[in-house]
Amino acid sequence: MPRPEPVGPVIVTVTGMHRSGTSLAARAVNLLGVSFGRSDALMRPGADNPAGYWENRFVKELDDEVLAALGGSWDQPPVLAPGWELDPALDELVERAAATMERDLLDGAPDPAGAGPSHVGFKEPRLSLLYPFWQRVVALDASIVVVRHPREVAAFLAARNGLAPAESSTLWLRYVLTALAQAPRPIIVRHHDLVADPGAVVGRIAAHLGLDPPVAEVSRLVDDHLDPGLVHHRADDVDVGDLDDPVLALAELVWNDGDPDAASLPAPLVDALVAGWFGPPGNRAQLAAARAEAVDLRERLRRRLREVRTTEP
Repeated sequence: MPRPEPVGPVIVTVTGMHRSGTSLAARAVNLLGVSFGRSDALMRPGADNPAGYWENRFVKELDDEVLAALGGSWDQPPVLAPGWELDPALDELVERAAATMERDLLDGAPDPAGAGPSHVGFKEPRLSLLYPFWQRVVALDASIVVVRHPREVAAFLAARNGLAPAESSTLWLRYVLTALAQAPRPIIVRHHDLVADPGAVVGRIAAHLGLDPPVAEVSRLVDDHLDPGLVHHRADDVDVGDLDDPVLALAELVWNDGDPDAASLPAPLVDALVAGWFGPPGNRAQLAAARAEAVDLRERLRRRLREVRTTEP
């Protein structure tokens, strides 16, 4: 049956494994005319992303809280069995997420006269794991899933977070396979293509979202934003240590030259990876529990500070 016409703006999401180019893709989507909401709600640029994250900081905080409530974190995701999003422990977070969407994104929705943006969007790597939660919050219409060679991602995470190839490859498999399985109406975008030929990639995204093709000015702005000088690691010349790691070999098999192929692995293994039953050896459970407790405490302190600031005379 044909998809019904949306009654509000089309809601677009951008996701992918961390350090895969989701910020670049989000900016490209924004240049097509997709509103990312209030500018003061976006995370400020950082040392590892000087061009900006294009990420709503409240969405990122909520995603950290969801993972913590379920006993995990972005780098130690919890087991997520089917139906996990209906856990009553998440009800309060669903309400807060809905308020965040309304305040930061949907207040500019088109009115009957046609004012406001036709497309709105938000970007968050953790969204790869948490689509069922956000689909409790708001109807999501389309997704851009950014993929990058697992060896390049491993090099980033080894330098920034000290992760071994087995750990980063497990995360890569979990994020990519879960996003492919759960993202609504996805289009796959390779990081390399974003850098090498951004105009063509933006054209594909525009067609996928039903937006006008980018004019020359938009393509130029994309070229300016996607600075190849920020590409620090390339698969052919990075050293992530143990290149014979079997989990990295699985990730490279799924990578399939930038056209991720879940069918390259046995279905039970894919199910185990998506649910989170598969992981490298180590004290994952204890570490995940400690990280979850730390995130929960941090978020409670952050909320308390905000309450104090809003009540000060």
